[in-house]
Amino acid sequence: MRATCLAVLFVACSLAFAQNPAASGPGRGPGLAGGRGGRGAAPPLGPALVGPMSSKDVPPWGAIRTGAQMVLRWRIGVPLSSFSKMTFAEAAVKADALNLASVQGFSGQKVSTGVQKNLDGNLFPGEQKEIELRLQALRMQMPVLTVPALSSSNDDNRKVFAVAHNLRVQTIATEKIPQDLVSLEKLADEFEVNVAVCGNLKSVLAAVQDRGARIGVCGDTGAWMEAGVQPTDALQQVKEKLFTVMLRDRSSLGSSGRPVRLGKGAGRIPEFLEAMYRMKITPSIITVSSGNSVDPSADFETSLSDLEKLLQPVMAEQVAEMWNSTPIKGRDRLTPEQIQKVEEAVPEAAAVKPRKARKLLVVDVNVGYGGARGGHATIPAANLSIELMGKKTGAWETVLSNDISNFQYDKLKQFDAVFLNNTVGMLFEDPQIRANILRYVREGGGFAAYHGASHASLDWPEFQEMLGTGEENSRTEIESPSLDQANDPLRAWQPPSSNEILTLKLDDPKSPLNAPFNGKEVVVNDEIYRFYDESYSRDRLHILLSIDTQKTDMAQGVCSRNQWEHSHSCARPDNDYAISWIRSYGKGRVFYIELGNDMTLFMKPQMVNHFMRAIQFVLGDLDADTTPSGKLTSRK
Repeated sequence: MRATCLAVLFVACSLAFAQNPAASGPGRGPGLAGGRGGRGAAPPLGPALVGPMSSKDVPPWGAIRTGAQMVLRWRIGVPLSSFSKMTFAEAAVKADALNLASVQGFSGQKVSTGVQKNLDGNLFPGEQKEIELRLQALRMQMPVLTVPALSSSNDDNRKVFAVAHNLRVQTIATEKIPQDLVSLEKLADEFEVNVAVCGNLKSVLAAVQDRGARIGVCGDTGAWMEAGVQPTDALQQVKEKLFTVMLRDRSSLGSSGRPVRLGKGAGRIPEFLEAMYRMKITPSIITVSSGNSVDPSADFETSLSDLEKLLQPVMAEQVAEMWNSTPIKGRDRLTPEQIQKVEEAVPEAAAVKPRKARKLLVVDVNVGYGGARGGHATIPAANLSIELMGKKTGAWETVLSNDISNFQYDKLKQFDAVFLNNTVGMLFEDPQIRANILRYVREGGGFAAYHGASHASLDWPEFQEMLGTGEENSRTEIESPSLDQANDPLRAWQPPSSNEILTLKLDDPKSPLNAPFNGKEVVVNDEIYRFYDESYSRDRLHILLSIDTQKTDMAQGVCSRNQWEHSHSCARPDNDYAISWIRSYGKGRVFYIELGNDMTLFMKPQMVNHFMRAIQFVLGDLDADTTPSGKLTSRK
């Protein structure tokens, strides 16, 4: 299977979300891309829409504008009608350059230079397919299609609903109040496509108030303000009938107000967003406004950046709720045979005697990556192994907890180190928690992480810098190596994965963390990331293990600049692929290792001993040289 474990799970969850928009999870909702799976999986583009592929270079949890869908079930996008001189295909590329996952289509827009027809009910199946392929290539969804008006002809409206249904549009927004909402409601139920009515708030509410769940309202905070209505007051009137939202701000209520940047005016937009969150309202799309220029990209970027700042408080609150509702993954997820293998691999004694009683906090929450039951299969094995290491050797007390209140500074400093157990997603959105973590490590705390933890909090550059992975990373998507699994009982129960057979060299044979390898190279079968360019550097990190490229097949699969894009080589110019490292960060100590997609990692004594020593290092008991490897080389 040609997919990484992250990409496979994300695509599966996305498809599930598309079938059930009310479901929570990491999918991008009803859309054509089926999530951010590898671009190579997309079917070829038709001749009319051949053009640039997606410019997105981060997974959806790398920015609030895309991560909001996973966390809040809010799709953030822009109206393509703002690109007034462009075709749908051209405007969609502009939206993609803004790193968006959703757009609001417009029926008055030509499809492309090759399909000179409006995006409406008159499109033939092949022409609809062109739109589908474009969205799929851009890994984008179009949950809302705006039409100037719906017809008085039921047959004409049926065509519009059919096209919307085929394109997986969730809501048709009409700029004019329809004359016959009863007939439209029947079409909405038949095609499972909502109708949102735009216009004067009082008139629209009067028209839709007696209609069913598929007939609702277009929201426009700027229009509400211009009419003298505070957005939060309008929300209380509209409630769950709010199907689309255009966020705009003005200097004051009433016609005398002027447009201002989002959050800078009298609209109390943060309060409006919080009210939407409290009321659990999930519109089909939330868009921002722009200027009237032919290419409003710069204005959109400003508005989107403003919105991300305004969204952070509710994102942080929901993330905390997700943390606290996620139980620790225990040994009940393992078979008796797996438990036995994990137990047998735990060292008999600690590397060094603890200098004092030590306490290690282990968290395994994944935010937006599989939910409470999701995440890598290695997680329960790692939890068990770490807990057994501490108990068996007496080196530390393990606290397994996804209680985010542990990251309040007064609580955090009771721990000697924190261990991120294969965590993925928007883990730390609260600015105070971010500050607490950085302060904690800089003042002497320890921090350890492995594998998927490099995909935690990608929207927090300081965290990535502390961990040593940078904001961009990539990895290989490959067919599973053809090891003889029948002769390897530790792998017999493992599902197919994107593992590679790797020969690792000891960059620092004298490091006490590498002592378990006895000065010899080690061969592993695991999934790795290939960190790009300056995303990690030997000038900042003390490298423990790296790939011996002379003894490893470096072309085992398709490489990519990151796991979502396949247009760049993943080869580093310096041919340097670090696997494990340590560093000093202020007075604190940090450890990271790329391995950990394969559960058997915690069934191999050498690797478990490497982990145990790394934990003793971050706890402050095992001394190790953290001089950056680049500086050591320069001394020779």
